[in-house]
Amino acid sequence: MTRGEGMIDKLVSILRSGEPLTIGELAQRLDTTPELVELMLQELVTRGILRPVGEACVQSCTVCGWRGACILKGTGRGYILVKPNRDQQDT
Repeated sequence: MTRGEGMIDKLVSILRSGEPLTIGELAQRLDTTPELVELMLQELVTRGILRPVGEACVQSCTVCGWRGACILKGTGRGYILVKPNRDQQDT
């Protein structure tokens, strides 16, 4: 496993916790840059693990209809985990 794959696995594990985090908070937890977190998020979208839920979140998280499912806060974008469990199989 490459360092990048290990970091993506760690990112998915953090996202599975269900705690909404900012890009900066994710970068701190992964000990990397916000730019790399952005690239990893896009990779997870490409792999079908994440799905964007809105182009521009303008509401606060407390009144958003995705509250509880969205995994990024304060980004202007929301994502949900499509495959929350590693062992979930496509049907």
